[in-house]
Amino acid sequence: MRWRLEGARSMLNVRAAFQSDHLCGFQDSYSVCQTNEGYPHRELLGDYKPLTVAC
Repeated sequence: MRWRLEGARSMLNVRAAFQSDHLCGFQDSYSVCQTNEGYPHRELLGDYKPLTVAC
């Protein structure tokens, strides 16, 4: 398998978090970061509840 520098760095970060027992914190912070990047205005939905459709 060949690694590019970016992919190798990412895997080393995950491995370091796993080895130091900080994997849960790492996953939580990664999830928050990805959510903020993908859905920057999600707080505008606030109390939105989708309508239920009767069949």
